[in-house]
Amino acid sequence: MPYDTVNNENIGQMVREFYAIVLKDDLLAPYFSKALGDDLDNGKWHGHLNTLNQFWVLMMTGKNGCCPGTSSSRRTRHRSPASTSRRSIPPPSGWPSPRAANGPRPRS
Repeated sequence: MPYDTVNNENIGQMVREFYAIVLKDDLLAPYFSKALGDDLDNGKWHGHLNTLNQFWVLMMTGKNGCCPGTSSSRRTRHRSPASTSRRSIPPPSGWPSPRAANGPRPRS
């Protein structure tokens, strides 16, 4: 459903609608049902949806204050391993390396 504005309420509704569709999907539903159950109103789903809402509000609005209990250092800590590991994992066979595509890295 398209929205005219992006805010916490709209993002929460979008995330909930998305997972309601996922739980009806023959391929995806078993994975989510096994981990979280098949009722979006149960406790495990509540925590998962809350985390996803916080993530998407941050991504869509850039507002740090939208995520209660999430400090900027926590976001940085979660981002750091991914950015570090991304550099150490080689691309799949046949794919150009990031350095080939972007040129050599400048020396510090």
